[in-house]
Amino acid sequence: MWRLAAALLVLAGLPLRSAAADQCKCGCCEVSKRTPAMQMNNLKFMCSPHPVQVSDSAEECPEQCRPEGGQVTFADLVGVVAYNRYCLSACWPNREQIGWTCSDVDATMAAKMAKNDFEDPAMTWTPDVVKIPEELAATAPEPEADQSQEADEADMQKALSNLGNGDGGNGGGPDPNAGLMVAKAAGKRAQAAAMDARAAKAEALSMAVVQNSSRALKGSFLRAKATTNAKAQLAAAAVRAAMYAKAAESSVKLAEKEVNEMLAVPDEAAAIAVKEALKVLKAKTRRWKYEEGETQKRIVPPKPALGLPATEVGQKYAAPYWAAMQNAMASRSAFEAKARGENDQAHALQESATQLAAQAAALQSAGMLGHAQTAMKRARGMLAEAKSVQEAADNDFIVAQRINTGLPGYQAGAELATAFGSEKSRKLWMPPPIPAASGASPAPAAA
Repeated sequence: MWRLAAALLVLAGLPLRSAAADQCKCGCCEVSKRTPAMQMNNLKFMCSPHPVQVSDSAEECPEQCRPEGGQVTFADLVGVVAYNRYCLSACWPNREQIGWTCSDVDATMAAKMAKNDFEDPAMTWTPDVVKIPEELAATAPEPEADQSQEADEADMQKALSNLGNGDGGNGGGPDPNAGLMVAKAAGKRAQAAAMDARAAKAEALSMAVVQNSSRALKGSFLRAKATTNAKAQLAAAAVRAAMYAKAAESSVKLAEKEVNEMLAVPDEAAAIAVKEALKVLKAKTRRWKYEEGETQKRIVPPKPALGLPATEVGQKYAAPYWAAMQNAMASRSAFEAKARGENDQAHALQESATQLAAQAAALQSAGMLGHAQTAMKRARGMLAEAKSVQEAADNDFIVAQRINTGLPGYQAGAELATAFGSEKSRKLWMPPPIPAASGASPAPAAA
């Protein structure tokens, strides 16, 4: 049951893969060398997929494709075929040169493949017939030797018949020249046999020479073809070497650009840091001035009481508060002065760091990398010192702000002490009454 479910899941995912595959095209194939096991009908080249992409201009091709109109009949269930199979079966080299382009097989070859269920178009290829040169072709034997041999045979038969008849051609007795003629005929016959033997030997030698010449011609043809293939391979290697050299040149330029960008990063970072630090300092200075003004507005001198003035006792009661307030104001002024001095020092250090960073950039542009690195190191040290001084200035300003925040409390305490002492002193001593109009003596003051 689980096998059936797995098969259904696989079949459900197949249409997605078919829809995602691109249409097959021989433009994604190139000419390559056949292995010895794949060589047939004197064909040593075939089409195979492009190798790994070596440049941005090369065409991108997937590992699988979808043939158009059933062009490749051995695709899988959803009509998707691997590109190495498609290039071998549906494409044909335009030239016997490695790395050359391929095109679709012609209709005649495709029909033969479909009829015989072939997967390799090389199986339908008819090799060219090698013609033997005319100078190596076998020639018919000359008829002169055969005619002389037949004439000698006729003379010998004639001499034998004359010797057997005994008429000698003169009308009586054996011919005395018949034996001589027979001997001559036998000698000529032996010479003819020797000539036949030499002719047979010469013919055998000629056949051997023809065979050797044929083998030499075939070897020369193979060597010439191998030389052509080697030239083609060298040409393809030269093309690929040029592509690799171009890619390497582009990589070198890109690397130089990235190195220059990395070298410029510290200068740019230093300049940005200086600008940000100056911006922060100006903002803090403005805030300090604003807060100091607001604090000065809150600190007002004590208002005299309406009606009864402060007594001497009240002023004595308020004296400690006013003294403490004066000490706090002096401390605040000291911390603020210190913070301003540190702020000015940090600002000067940052300005010097900016100038040093500009000098380092100029030295780097002039090729003096050692001096540029030294100047940039000093600029970074000044920025670090400016940061430390600025932190100290911030801390001193915070202390001054805390002291400033407590000043209104001292003022309020002094006013309350003045009022309390004045009221208490008035209760302890009363002024004498105003004299009466009748001129009576004044009454004693109440104790």
